[in-house]
Amino acid sequence: MGEFQLFIVDSQVHIWREETPDRPWIAGARERMKLNGHRLEPFTYQECIELMDQAGVNRALILPPSWEGDRVDYAIEACEKYPQRFGIMARVPQNKPEEAKAMLKDWKGVPGIKGTRLTFHRPIDRNWMIDGTADWYWPFAAEHGIKTMVHAPIWKAELGAIAQRYPHLKIIIDHMGIMARCVDDAIGYWVSETATCTCIRTSM
Repeated sequence: MGEFQLFIVDSQVHIWREETPDRPWIAGARERMKLNGHRLEPFTYQECIELMDQAGVNRALILPPSWEGDRVDYAIEACEKYPQRFGIMARVPQNKPEEAKAMLKDWKGVPGIKGTRLTFHRPIDRNWMIDGTADWYWPFAAEHGIKTMVHAPIWKAELGAIAQRYPHLKIIIDHMGIMARCVDDAIGYWVSETATCTCIRTSM
């Protein structure tokens, strides 16, 4: 028998450039990065490839980081440079539905973009899931078959209701719904809550 070799895909990496006047981060980004344990210096796709090679990781999905706003240009650059190593779960401006819909339609011609990633944890977007701001997204994504990663650690019940309303929508709950900086025994509560949320769909 031949030797069995695993094909390993990292489902979530952030890459980013240095903050500059023409590439500003969102307000309060550095403070949130420190709070959540992120490194502040840039993490380039070149460095990411080197670390992937060292660890034996074949491919990785790039999730453009929230501190850079809704831009995806650097992730697209990485995919153009290494099309066999990277894919993207792209960000869209959730509070600008017409602009976002146009972007999503345009991205059908971008091979590296595999779906989207929505966040509901920053001060700016924290309440968009429940105040109606993001309501346009779910039926649009379901209609167009857009795979969606969601980081919304405090909105699991709401995610469950969305999953029930749109049974064909593919939703991936980031980090198993665990709140930032939760480790060890503290993880159990968040995972149990996420499991309860997903059971809403599986019990239909």
